[in-house]
Amino acid sequence: MSTGALAIWHDIVPGKEEAVLDWYNREHHPERVGIAGFTRATRYRADNGMPSVFINYEVSSPDVLKSEAYLERVNNPTEWTRRCMPFFRNNSRTVCRVEFDSSKAIGGYAATLRFSAKKAHENSLRAALCNSILPSTARRSLIVRVQLWEALLDITAIPTTERELRAGQDTTTPSCIVVYASSQDALVPVIGSVSTASHFASGATDLNVDTFTLDYSLTYPVM
Repeated sequence: MSTGALAIWHDIVPGKEEAVLDWYNREHHPERVGIAGFTRATRYRADNGMPSVFINYEVSSPDVLKSEAYLERVNNPTEWTRRCMPFFRNNSRTVCRVEFDSSKAIGGYAATLRFSAKKAHENSLRAALCNSILPSTARRSLIVRVQLWEALLDITAIPTTERELRAGQDTTTPSCIVVYASSQDALVPVIGSVSTASHFASGATDLNVDTFTLDYSLTYPVM
């Protein structure tokens, strides 16, 4: 099971959506999954509002995202990449350690709950999520996978040529719960139960919730 994730949320300049998504489909996602240690690329599109795109690159270990093979690629972007990355807006990119993962499945629908843990509650919140809240969530009807990600800011901050191509500064996500479901309707009660759970409500702050529909998935090896 993958222990790392590269989590990305971003918007696209209006009128450039098709160009960026075609680049993702035909070049960028296959390129990434072809790098040693990448196990799957999954892209979701927003159900409402922004961010318009959510991408999860699963990696065997977070160290993959500071490996020579990965850094060689991000510091030598293709011409197509150079044309498309300037169309990104409000880019959030974070290298994460997977603290909890209930399965290997993916669902047609996903919710991301991005948050920060209050300093005095970090350990107790993580324990409550991993030992109680998230295992219980994973057992709910039509939920196929639940994950908890925590940021690794030292790896995230490694400078790259690709970062320079994007407009504005990348932001990061300290912690994120991802819930995957086979029904969009199944996400609504889960979001409510997680966000109002006593340990979560008292230990988390700056909560941002977004829901998405599956757009693309590619698993290693790329054929």
